[in-house]
Amino acid sequence: MPRLPGLSPLPPAPDGGGLTLHVLCSTTADFTSTTRHTVELAPDWSVTTPHDMAAERVAAAFGGYLSCLHLADRVVPAVRAALQLNARRGVPRMKRAMKGTWRAVPSSAGRCCRAVPTAGQAAAHLRGVEHVAARVGGHVTLTATVLEQVLATHREAGSFRLPPDGAELLRRCVSGTSGGVAIWEAGLHPQVVAAIHDEVVGPDGPPLPEALYLGVVSRRPDLAWMADTVAAAARAVGAPITRYDTGHLAEWLAWTQTPLDRKQRQVRAGWLATGVPRTCIEVLSDAGYSPVDAQRLATGTRRSVPGAAGLLADWVGAGCRPSVDALLSLYADGVPPWQAPSKQLIARLRSHLGDLAQRYTTTDLGLMLVREGSVPATAALVLAEAGLLRRRDCA
Repeated sequence: MPRLPGLSPLPPAPDGGGLTLHVLCSTTADFTSTTRHTVELAPDWSVTTPHDMAAERVAAAFGGYLSCLHLADRVVPAVRAALQLNARRGVPRMKRAMKGTWRAVPSSAGRCCRAVPTAGQAAAHLRGVEHVAARVGGHVTLTATVLEQVLATHREAGSFRLPPDGAELLRRCVSGTSGGVAIWEAGLHPQVVAAIHDEVVGPDGPPLPEALYLGVVSRRPDLAWMADTVAAAARAVGAPITRYDTGHLAEWLAWTQTPLDRKQRQVRAGWLATGVPRTCIEVLSDAGYSPVDAQRLATGTRRSVPGAAGLLADWVGAGCRPSVDALLSLYADGVPPWQAPSKQLIARLRSHLGDLAQRYTTTDLGLMLVREGSVPATAALVLAEAGLLRRRDCA
């Protein structure tokens, strides 16, 4: 997972020092017996309480309970992280979910997390009391009390306001009239936005779409790879691409990097040079196919590269991942070089074969289906081969 540009974390107090908190303390997990006292948060977020914490840890090992142990071990680290999110010093871990909604990623999600309409709403939930309390467990009031005291101190000091130069940075880096506002609501500091922008297109590059920055938050692509691919696209056309096309190309890359792109950094630029539609590139790159595969298939079937790529995408759409050699062998045997199976026909074939289908991968079934031409013919072939195997076993 590539690391995003970041800012130094805030200490407990806005002036860089420590902070005194007033908390509930209990020796029972259900907080039936409580007292109140102060705890000290040092600038490095270490915790000092009125208790002998070493002795209390020994007691806890034998079944004892002290809420201040939970506070030091779980609550304070979670509050520290929440403060950074509120000040946009940390980047929220969230993703785009079904139907364009947003939610926390599994590593950040808790039972309180739900899909919400916007990235801003998801980010607000991640930095709020409900989420922090759900993540650390224990007594909700204890977590809420600590978080609210820390947030109130920084709120009064203006730690959560857009910095003076922030609006100008957002105007330079984010296209559209309201993109900068949405980016701030989604939890990104203007300096983080500027760092992303400058790494992808350089300080003099055009403003980039809001959706690009949300893609970086959601997918965490390799920013250097994005920059290299944008530059390669410009070299391929022999002239600088327009500011509009630069932004939309970079946005597409932010949302679509695949494991193949991470292993072979030049493969996406190679795909773009072929003229294959971007939607097809996404499908084939995600399936592990390179432009060399499409070019080999095009040569072997006497089709254009975009036509061969479309054929490969049809196979992928059916759930198959045949090698180019397997396809060339299939089409060399006289099968028309536009034939590909469908999910529906493969499902029908599995239904015909029953448990026998488990011997074959989806790709195996697809190749046999296209070669034989129909579900009944393919099922008959498989059953006949199974019968021969049984006779050989008996012999």
